[in-house]
Amino acid sequence: RVSPYRLTAHLGMAGATYSVLVWTGLSVLQLPNENRLRELASSMSKSAMTHARKLRFGAVGVTKLAA
Repeated sequence: RVSPYRLTAHLGMAGATYSVLVWTGLSVLQLPNENRLRELASSMSKSAMTHARKLRFGAVGVTKLAA
């Protein structure tokens, strides 16, 4: 037999976990705001942009290698 309190706690934790996973998944799929991206890009220095580009190419390369 399972205690009703334990069952309720388990169901509540499962619901909370599922909700957080859905929330995170939807925030990952959200499209970025173009104006905000332009603002961030204009505030970065040229060396920071070059570094970010190198990191992007490295991440894409590792992803292609792993796929």
